[in-house]
Amino acid sequence: MPQIVVDEESARVIEESLIVEVRDPHGRLLGLVARDLVEDFEIAKQRLAIPGRLLTTDEALERLGQRKPGE
Repeated sequence: MPQIVVDEESARVIEESLIVEVRDPHGRLLGLVARDLVEDFEIAKQRLAIPGRLLTTDEALERLGQRKPGE
């Protein structure tokens, strides 16, 4: 995976923020750095590796009691 090394000021901004926009010198959006989402992706990959049926969003909300069947 390619890496970009940032200066101290940029590192501080990333560490203090949940999501940071990355722009080129002309202001064009290149992408986003979402610092805390890396852990979430790792957890999701581990859970996907566990055998069994996955739930749809609707099914999960039903189980959590936030939505009634067929809603």
